[in-house]
Amino acid sequence: APLKQALLDNNLGKDIMSSYDSSLLQPCLSIFVKEAPEGKLEEFKKVIFETLENLVSNGLDKRALKAAINYYEFKYRESDFGRAPKGLVFTINALDTWLYDENNPTSRLETNKIFAALKEKVDTTYFEELIKIYILNNNHKVYITATPSKTIQEEKEQSLKAKLKAYKETLTKEEIEKLVEDTKNLKIYQSTPSTPEELKTIPLLTKEDIDDYVEPLYNKEEIVDDVKIIKHDLFTNGIGYLKLLFNTINVPQKLIPYIGLLSKVLTKVDTKNYTYQDLTIEINGNTGGITTGKAVFPQSNNDLYPTFVLNGSALFENMEFVVNTIKEIITTSDFTNTKRLYEIIAETKSQMQMYLMGAGHQAAYIRAGSYTRSYLKYQDEIEGIGQYQFIENLEHNFETLKDEVVSSLKELSTYIFRKENLLISYTGDNDDYKKYLPELINNLYNKDIVKERYLFVEDVKNEGFKTPGQVQYVARFGNFDNVGTYNGAFLVFGMALRYDYLWTQVRVLGGAYGCMTSTLKSNDIYYVSYRDPNLSKTYDVYNNILNYIDSFNPNEEELTKYIIGAIGMLDEPLSPKTKGDVSLLNYIKNITYEDLKKERSEVLNVTLNDIKALKPLIEEVLNQNILCTIGSESKVEEEKHIFKEVKNLFN
Repeated sequence: APLKQALLDNNLGKDIMSSYDSSLLQPCLSIFVKEAPEGKLEEFKKVIFETLENLVSNGLDKRALKAAINYYEFKYRESDFGRAPKGLVFTINALDTWLYDENNPTSRLETNKIFAALKEKVDTTYFEELIKIYILNNNHKVYITATPSKTIQEEKEQSLKAKLKAYKETLTKEEIEKLVEDTKNLKIYQSTPSTPEELKTIPLLTKEDIDDYVEPLYNKEEIVDDVKIIKHDLFTNGIGYLKLLFNTINVPQKLIPYIGLLSKVLTKVDTKNYTYQDLTIEINGNTGGITTGKAVFPQSNNDLYPTFVLNGSALFENMEFVVNTIKEIITTSDFTNTKRLYEIIAETKSQMQMYLMGAGHQAAYIRAGSYTRSYLKYQDEIEGIGQYQFIENLEHNFETLKDEVVSSLKELSTYIFRKENLLISYTGDNDDYKKYLPELINNLYNKDIVKERYLFVEDVKNEGFKTPGQVQYVARFGNFDNVGTYNGAFLVFGMALRYDYLWTQVRVLGGAYGCMTSTLKSNDIYYVSYRDPNLSKTYDVYNNILNYIDSFNPNEEELTKYIIGAIGMLDEPLSPKTKGDVSLLNYIKNITYEDLKKERSEVLNVTLNDIKALKPLIEEVLNQNILCTIGSESKVEEEKHIFKEVKNLFN
């Protein structure tokens, strides 16, 4: 993107983002620059307008335009929304225009016409005119500068206290008493369950409406050049989904944090035959995307199967391009451009900060689990708090560390991209892709390496991380390896916990935006709150789960609702691609079709006694007292006695 690169080249920020909100009556285009130097607003304006004026004068890159249109058209035609039903997503999308024109509810769904029109306009000045009319000559603009402050949170709290104190002084004794009484009544109302009469107004399924059907696992083992392929033979409407998983278990300990960085770098640096800009254009023009990622799978006996993942999707006739481009990326990527590496590292740091502030519940439970579980320790190091600390250090000390970064990425590639590490997954009803795999497989690294199997050491740190935010993400974690194993009753009880006990105690009464729990087939349980004003009060709620299970005594209709909710989690709608992904996940975790049938039967036939029998397993989890919180500086400091270690998340 030329505008993004111009802003980076002029040192006007470390993370450049843009968004276009088309769901408003007056659509809005926004450009955001994070970690911008102070006093550079005028230069920011100048670079934006000079760059856009140059693009208008000299013309946009027609290849880039065609590639962008192809990419979005592919995604539209694919209509793969994961586990969300297509009809629901299409209905929500229709509201973008339907809200403003009740006589035209379908225009948002007629996107094929739009793509056809856009393709016709590529070789005209249409897009340049859009820039001229709606950006350069648009008088409806606003510039906002937000300057960080280390004391703003404390200042806001003191200001609020003073405001409330002043307000209280204006109240009479009777008015204060009324406020207290109203608050008591609100608490009573919030904690009072709906009456049976109210509940009967909600339509309900019955157990008889649910069958015992379990979606098959579409896994067929094949071999190409001594590499195992898991084929998921499903109708995909002419689209092939290729996934390459490289086992990273033998990567030396010192290089493990670089796995997270490598997943950000690949596809964003030059290769032998492409600049990174041209690589993006070629990928978008010929595929539905080529992406990189990481996935860590738990295994028995606290072992793990960590992988580096490359995904590619395209029409069947373009699978040769996908395979050859993946080969180009993993064997010829150039890590020596340290300017580009710094841009990626700085952008990654910024994006991880947003993730930790906005979705800290995930990072908190992964960090808590990392104290005792090898797979979560590894996950934390490559994409959690551990990875953020690593990236932050690289960004702060890049000039000193840049040579080490270059050499480490090169060395890491030789450890990962090897034939003996490779497992291939393919979803589709076509086998042409196999013709192109030998060329990729036989060009992987094969020089001798010194293997160093991952070493995990338990260390229960119970950390409290301080942030500039105003809310907490409060996590508890534990396992019940020593007292039992996972069964379907956990799914049913989990529904009751989420939508009865935790919903009422943490969200309704506690004021949090949400609270989640999950029991994993690895015998792990986590509880975590989302955007929570409380800290110790939420830990008290978790500790009282044992009292809740003691008092848990639903009638038959209530238990049926929890069963149906659990079945809803098992029966989420799956696209063909997701069916392939789910099948692969179960293959890697050694979960069979019979295991899935057994789980469904346990859910459908659960009894109150089955749920009560979970108590010693949950008690074992809570007795381990494993916890982690990401929260506001004031709250974590105020309740630091809860933690073994208290530290700043950002430095």
